[in-house]
Amino acid sequence: MCGSGLEILPNGISLPTDYTGRSTGEAYVQFVNKDVAERALQKHKEKIGHRWGTDASWVWYM
Repeated sequence: MCGSGLEILPNGISLPTDYTGRSTGEAYVQFVNKDVAERALQKHKEKIGHRWGTDASWVWYM
């Protein structure tokens, strides 16, 4: 993730849309392993640019 050292699987980011095709504002990220996913969770509520990373309700790794 942008130089953070958190390796993501190829095509491992999904940006869902609602029934009209508009973004839901969510993102699903598949990390390469559990260790990387757990390090990503430590970024919860850390400022990313001008926004906050606030939702870590689902973390998947392969």
